[in-house]
Amino acid sequence: MMKIWTNRAQLVPTFLGLLLCACMHGVHAQEAPVRYVREVPWTVSAMGFAEEVLPVVAYWEAEAAQYYLDLRQYFALLGFQVAADSLTLRASRHSERYALDGASGTGLRGPDPFALDSTDFFVSEGAVYVSFGGLQQVFSPATVHFDRSRLHITHSAAALVLPRAPPKTGPVAFGRSRPVLGSTRVDYRVTRTQWQQFDPIYHGFLRTSSNALGGRIMAEGLLSRSKGALETDLRTLSYMRDYPGAQWLTQVEAGRLNFYGWPLQTAYDGVRLSNLPIAGRNVQRTAPLRGVAEPGALVSASVGGVVVDQVLADPKGNYAVQVPVYYGSSQVAIEIAPSGGGPVTRRLRHLYVSEDMPEPGKVYWDARAGRRTLGDNSIIGFTEVRVGLIPGLAARAAYLHEGAPLLGLTKTWGGISADSEVALPADAARVRLRAQGRRIRVQAEGAVSDRSDWSFYRQHLTSHLGWQFD
Repeated sequence: MMKIWTNRAQLVPTFLGLLLCACMHGVHAQEAPVRYVREVPWTVSAMGFAEEVLPVVAYWEAEAAQYYLDLRQYFALLGFQVAADSLTLRASRHSERYALDGASGTGLRGPDPFALDSTDFFVSEGAVYVSFGGLQQVFSPATVHFDRSRLHITHSAAALVLPRAPPKTGPVAFGRSRPVLGSTRVDYRVTRTQWQQFDPIYHGFLRTSSNALGGRIMAEGLLSRSKGALETDLRTLSYMRDYPGAQWLTQVEAGRLNFYGWPLQTAYDGVRLSNLPIAGRNVQRTAPLRGVAEPGALVSASVGGVVVDQVLADPKGNYAVQVPVYYGSSQVAIEIAPSGGGPVTRRLRHLYVSEDMPEPGKVYWDARAGRRTLGDNSIIGFTEVRVGLIPGLAARAAYLHEGAPLLGLTKTWGGISADSEVALPADAARVRLRAQGRRIRVQAEGAVSDRSDWSFYRQHLTSHLGWQFD
């Protein structure tokens, strides 16, 4: 197989060139047909790896009406170590591995095999050339995007990462097949406190959890020593059974439980039923991210180096991309490529998703009943419902058995989340604001309460500020 490179302006398959090829190769010219290709300058941006746009040469074959790339050069451009043995091409970068047999078009992407169609590759002078469709088979289709109007390739870092198992659900072992007793975890903490005029006080905290009887058993205890006297406090001793695949009942829990939810914080002996996700912080959601770019610009969004959405800005320059996010703050890289060419703009945006922010149309509920272990040992009953209204907006309604309905709203704007709640009649109210950027994290909360059993303070205002150092 032989290729004849021509200039970039036009293809010149002259009679003299054909005659020369025939003389040089004789009958081999019929066995290995000549490919006439034209060099075309493209650019590539490897999101998550190369910040600048890099030049790459693509080869246009008019007969096949498609572009081809020298795979070895392309791997090297992405920072891979490349080795070629006969017709076998191997590329590696950190823990990523690729291999391709140029004779058969079969290869490996990590441990996963792939196969190229015969029209998507050819070998010439020891180099393997793959079409754009073949390149997507090598790296997986979701990771390579070709913009033929701008002659630009967007290469996601997902192609350079080995597949990772999705998060499982369930207690402790997150839903795996649990033995009768196993996967035990123990946490402990010991502190010593002393004021100048008092004897030292020692506190010991112990928490243990284990898979047992098809569910999870958890125990928490506190041991204090002051003036030679020991005090013990069993804070939690509970059994939970989970049903990860169910829709309306995902967990049943009984024993000595703790309730940390506004406006009530207490411990009680009783039961809890809920359809909340067992591992709420591992639940993936989809959130919109809006912005303004040049009219008609191609806007790409990537999370962790993976391109997750691409849209065109409308005639006014407005765009909205859908981004998969988890609980907390997610960093999103936005790449804006003008429709008429020019430099690519990159921006970092942040999205904040509250743990209790259900998706639109999703309904979560939680019900508790029992007797308090502190104070007057009174009966406690609590029911809560959370509903996702629209993207970024959720409502909360709850009821305490003492006759105190609660209403609340949670709203997110990019990296900012705000929620407000009020107890009716107005015995208590709370407003909370959380914001996070690339390095800074801010949280502020204000609350008022006339109920001594709901809060230690009638009024309180707290704030937190965090800064990330590289």
